Amino acid sequence: MSLLDDILSLVDDLSPISIGTQEKIISTIIAISLMVFLRNILLGRIDRFGISDEAIFVWRRVTYYLLMIFVLIIITTFWIEGLSGIGTFLGLAIAGIAVALNQPLQSIGGWMYILMRRPFIVGDRIKIQENFGDVIDIRLFSSVLYELEMTPSGEQSTGRIIHVPNRYFLEFSFTNFSRGLGMIWLEIPIVVTFESNWKKAKQIIETILSKESLKYMEKAKAKSKIAVRESAIKPGSLTPKIFVLTSESGIQICARYLTDIEDRRSSENRFWMEILEAFGKENDLDFAYPTRRTYVNYIEGKSEARATNFQDI
Repeated sequence: MSLLDDILSLVDDLSPISIGTQEKIISTIIAISLMVFLRNILLGRIDRFGISDEAIFVWRRVTYYLLMIFVLIIITTFWIEGLSGIGTFLGLAIAGIAVALNQPLQSIGGWMYILMRRPFIVGDRIKIQENFGDVIDIRLFSSVLYELEMTPSGEQSTGRIIHVPNRYFLEFSFTNFSRGLGMIWLEIPIVVTFESNWKKAKQIIETILSKESLKYMEKAKAKSKIAVRESAIKPGSLTPKIFVLTSESGIQICARYLTDIEDRRSSENRFWMEILEAFGKENDLDFAYPTRRTYVNYIEGKSEARATNFQDI
């Protein structure tokens, strides 16, 4: 007599439950315990490989849902008599679920799409519909975002959590700010008056721009190579640039350079602090702002382009 038979005999003496039901209960407990044990061994071995925390997180999620599926199969196998009974039960169950849980099933399909195609992973910054934030969890029915608010000066955390149904990622287009280069072009316009020495201003801005953009250039080059291999993206020139143009208030000198998405606001803050300090030391440089002035052409105009007297203007 086996150990299982001894256990069943003892339980049968102490319980009014039939021996068949007792066998099903014990077999179910043993099978589920074995599946949990195997999952824990698998996760323990994966943890020793030194892979990233994001990959371990995904493995934990996937093995958890696989465990739930196996548990459902085990319960169905042990507690429904006969193969035809299982088929009938599953057919009715699937039909009922398909009607009653249409949107949740679509979200499960979206979850499978996210895991297989990996359009984003935990830690990526995405925007879908009006929802914008960093992905902090990918669940069976929804993906969880740590909400960010887009402002003219950068992205600011709101402290709120957004749950986005996974079916949205099958229905709507979305943007992943962390893929490709994972960086953005930051443009900072500086406007000086028409009377300022704009060439000197341009030289000062170029010096500050070279210093601020240097820390991002090597990273941009490395990410550019990866982006070309993975998605055939052609990012073009990565070097910072200066553009000069006129505006209503004065001469605009625009600095354009690549920066990290997360560091955009801090980088702009450092840039402006150095600009303000440098311009403050120069007597022939002044920032422009909307003003009203009267321009007297025959006095202020160029000698070859001004009116000869007051009556001529």
